[in-house]
Amino acid sequence: MINVPDYWPIPGPGRSIAKAFDNGLRAMIVPAVGGGAWLEEWQNDVWQDTWHYNATPIGILEDYDLGPKGRTQMVKGKEIIWGNQQNIGDLIQGQCEIAPKFLGIGAQFGWQEVKFIDVLPSMIVAAGNFPNVLQIEYWQYWTSMGVAGGQISSGAMIWLAKGIGFIKQEWFKNNVDTGYAEELQSYVIT
Repeated sequence: MINVPDYWPIPGPGRSIAKAFDNGLRAMIVPAVGGGAWLEEWQNDVWQDTWHYNATPIGILEDYDLGPKGRTQMVKGKEIIWGNQQNIGDLIQGQCEIAPKFLGIGAQFGWQEVKFIDVLPSMIVAAGNFPNVLQIEYWQYWTSMGVAGGQISSGAMIWLAKGIGFIKQEWFKNNVDTGYAEELQSYVIT
């Protein structure tokens, strides 16, 4: 059994995790007032987005994002779920929905799938050798017209280290590898 929240760190008050990736991406995970964590992302020193996730009794939920187009807040009970207590081979999926007054991405209805591929005994990336790395694959899409099957188009293969989070991603679009990937180069936990 995999405890997925172990791989989605929520730093305590006054703590943070700063990460640098090989493609100019930087990320900072900081605690959020009221619970959960903010994941802030910059590409080549230009802010890209900030999203909020929280560990809840039903698992890790992503419930709102801030981006260049504005705020995107999920409808309660329709948050993006990333997993809870899972086994290798599990596939979790469900509808996501953005509150109409917070349509920052321009679409209201989404679908998310997460497949739990493996827990690697160790994985070496530029930032070091990490034990017990969770490998997941996720697919997601958004539409303004409701959710229908067969439209999952964007996603990634993601590797997460306990207490650190994302250490490597390989991105896909329309079920095709985009050739765009990120690997952790360094990190600092304060």
